[in-house]
Amino acid sequence: MGTVRTCVLPRPLMGRDHVREQLTEFEPGRALSYRLEGPAGPFAVASSLWSTNPVTAGSTQVRVEGIFEPRNAFVPLVWPLPKPVLKRVTKGVLGELQAFLVP
Repeated sequence: MGTVRTCVLPRPLMGRDHVREQLTEFEPGRALSYRLEGPAGPFAVASSLWSTNPVTAGSTQVRVEGIFEPRNAFVPLVWPLPKPVLKRVTKGVLGELQAFLVP
């Protein structure tokens, strides 16, 4: 817990070309949670929890939860703009994870 890593993004996302993540929870094979250091686009704070749950033999459910704290009171008004970007990025990451894990 508390470990910090810096990730260089392949292309800018919400005004950032790299992110620093602090590990807040880790259960090998079960859960990974981290908090971004510094602001991300319209958000003062962003964190994410990725957890897995075996469904059937050879099938696993991946759950992704995000918590975003707005920089100011106007951010909820613009939420419809970053929301599809975050959905697309998450879907892409899950696709890459599946391609890596499933032969």
